[in-house]
Amino acid sequence: MDARRDHHARADVPWRRLECGEAFEGLDGRAKAYAHRMARASWEGWKASVCQSSRESPMIVLLLLHAFHGTTPREVKRAASERGLATCAIDDAMAYCAVVLANAGNYRAFGSTKIVPAVGAETFERFLRCSEADVERTARLWKR
Repeated sequence: MDARRDHHARADVPWRRLECGEAFEGLDGRAKAYAHRMARASWEGWKASVCQSSRESPMIVLLLLHAFHGTTPREVKRAASERGLATCAIDDAMAYCAVVLANAGNYRAFGSTKIVPAVGAETFERFLRCSEADVERTARLWKR
């Protein structure tokens, strides 16, 4: 077995959308404010975790957040497909993005295993350029 494969994000793990709108709407004003503040605190704490994960994690996460800002994963996948990227390459790139963001960096949260894309650098860059994000900024972040 390829030892590098242990570092790839698995593309065959199912994705689930967390629906919380109905539950949130059932809260009173005070509970909504509390939930909002807890979410903000979690977001700020997550950023600190990213910085502690590895030296390169903040730039990787910044690149991924930029690439998906204002663009849904579905839109990026569709654009990547239209631009000729193979379905397996798109799935592998999406899995890498999801796992890095879920682990707050490019190391698995439950150990010291580094996470690397299962696609080559050129393919991953092409994938990131399929978003609606500012292409110039994407290129600058990619070079870092």
